Amino acid sequence: MDEYRILSTPDAATRWAAFRTGQSDILGLQSLADVKAVLKTNPATVVQENTTVLSPFGLTLRQDKPPFNDVRVRRAISMAIDRQKQVDTLYEGHAILGWGIPYFYFQDDLPTAADLGPYWQYRPEEAKKLLAEAGYPNGFKTTLFYYEYFPQMTSQIQLVQQDLKRNLNIELTITKNDYTTYFGRYAQGKWEGTAWGFQTGYAVSLDERTYQYIHSKSPKNYFRVADPVIDELAAKLRQTRDRGEQRAITKKIVAREHDQVLRMWMPYDAGFALWQPHLRNVGQLDLRGNFGYGSSTLARLWLDK
Repeated sequence: MDEYRILSTPDAATRWAAFRTGQSDILGLQSLADVKAVLKTNPATVVQENTTVLSPFGLTLRQDKPPFNDVRVRRAISMAIDRQKQVDTLYEGHAILGWGIPYFYFQDDLPTAADLGPYWQYRPEEAKKLLAEAGYPNGFKTTLFYYEYFPQMTSQIQLVQQDLKRNLNIELTITKNDYTTYFGRYAQGKWEGTAWGFQTGYAVSLDERTYQYIHSKSPKNYFRVADPVIDELAAKLRQTRDRGEQRAITKKIVAREHDQVLRMWMPYDAGFALWQPHLRNVGQLDLRGNFGYGSSTLARLWLDK
């Protein structure tokens, strides 16, 4: 290519129209139904289902203050959320249940609900008992703020809101922010209650996915994890060279994170990449979709037109 241009088009309908009329060459979509709609008008479109090895989004709790400093509250909330329903409905079956470290660093196959531990499974009755034990038999009120990275995210958050109200009588007041407001509040930790949190998408090393994102002293620790066991394991991991030992330590980190519900990951689907048939050598890289975050796609594709 001699050049490329990135069109700033926040409106989904505008993005679709630009692709359908040939004004743009690449389109990212989250929904299988949306993919089918584009193929009806542009049947020559090339489609690739992106794979994902982790979830970048989850429910973040202000763990240094009540009620979320009580692990029983965190566990109850996690068990009250029906993750599989989100996978089946919002993502039409094309999603993972949610975990924060690439699974191949701690096991060979995609984790199941059983692999992720008891608090990642939908157990509303146990959740009610646990919340009552923590001193909140009638639930409580809290807040959540978020930025809509993709259309399904709003629906996903609303499903969480409904689950928490129905199963625990937790009333969640939701506020949708523009990106600048959201990022500033979230990254700086200037908020109360809960947020729909994220971890940045461009990390590629095990150290980034562990120490830099979960050690209590790390500036990238956006989830505000502050757990002495996690700190010890993460520090030990970055000093360990043997791959087998790295894998064993990482598995302990994941087990501890899920047992204490330090980052409450939610289902995620990397979506679909669509491109015009004259693009060549565009396919996904190994770890993620590759149209951003410094990927090499634009450097290696060529045009057949």
